[in-house]
Amino acid sequence: MIVGNRFFWKVTEPALGELSVLSQYEEVLEIIAETKILLKKSARGQFLNGTIPIKRRLDERFKAKGWQRENPRVPDPLAMSGYSNMDWQKGSVGVEIQVTANTSRMLNDFRRMEMACEKGLIRLGMELTLMLETAKMCTDRIASFEDGVKYVQRFEQARCVVIGLVQDGFGKKALPKQLTRQGRGESISQPDFGDY
Repeated sequence: MIVGNRFFWKVTEPALGELSVLSQYEEVLEIIAETKILLKKSARGQFLNGTIPIKRRLDERFKAKGWQRENPRVPDPLAMSGYSNMDWQKGSVGVEIQVTANTSRMLNDFRRMEMACEKGLIRLGMELTLMLETAKMCTDRIASFEDGVKYVQRFEQARCVVIGLVQDGFGKKALPKQLTRQGRGESISQPDFGDY
C-alpha cells in the first residue's frame, strides 16, 4: 500500500528519535509498503471492494515482522473484562488497523491509545486507516483518514500518528466482502479471502 498522508498528534516526526520509537515507526512504514493491494475501480456509491483482505494482509506482515498481537493489554473501564487490546505492539509503539469498521471503532482506538500512553504502556500509537478516496471504493460507511484527523484531536493525551493508506493500483477483480446474514438467521459460508 501507499502512504497517502500522515497526521502527527501531540508528537512531531523529529521527536520520534527522542522517544526511542523511530525504528518501529519506520518498520510500520515498511510493512505498509510491502502490503500490496489492488482494488477494482468503482463508481461513486458502488462500494465494490471488501476490506477484510486488506486487514488480513497487514496482519500477516506485522506477524512476520515479530510484532506482538493484541498488545498491549490496556486497562479499560468501559470493557466488560476491564481491559482492551491494541492490534499490535513492538517496543513502545502500539498499532491499530482500522480499515473494516465505522468511526465509533476508531474513537475506541484513540481512547485506547490515550489510556496506554497515560499508563506508560506505549510512547506512540499509530492508527492505520484508508484515505477517503480509497475508502469510497470499499465497504460502505467505513472510517477514513479524514475522520481520524478530526477525531484524534478529542484525545489530549493520545500521542499518535494517523496514517492514510491508498491502494497500489487497480485490478480486474474486486476484493471479496464478508457476507452477513442480513436478518435471515441462516448460516452462510464466507468467501475464501486467502487468494486476495
